[in-house]
Amino acid sequence: MVRSHFTKQTDYNVMEHTSTHRVYLCGGPRCSARGSVALQQQLDFAVWEQELDTAVEIILSGCQDRCDQGPNMTVWPGPYRYIGLTRPAITRIVAQHLRDGTPVESLLAATPQNPELENKEQRSENA
Repeated sequence: MVRSHFTKQTDYNVMEHTSTHRVYLCGGPRCSARGSVALQQQLDFAVWEQELDTAVEIILSGCQDRCDQGPNMTVWPGPYRYIGLTRPAITRIVAQHLRDGTPVESLLAATPQNPELENKEQRSENA
């Protein structure tokens, strides 16, 4: 069974003792309107399918302030901020990042530390 938490009140400093990753899927109003609830189901399934259910803690968070790029997700340790999520993107993030330990750079948001990163897959879809 996947450890999913549908709460906005979380102790952000304490990870479950068996978890290696904590995933915050945005549950803000704009991301919810863009399908984050269906993505949460996909995330649960992908984590279970990869047998990571004891290693990944999933939390439905409040707004992550990237509304124009949603649905969004943040993975800790990190933070790794994924934007413009789709069902295939969720499956890929679980397999490549959460299982294999390699972030999916093409889906990451640009940050001050990595300004060259800009969700390349979403940008090519919008072109």
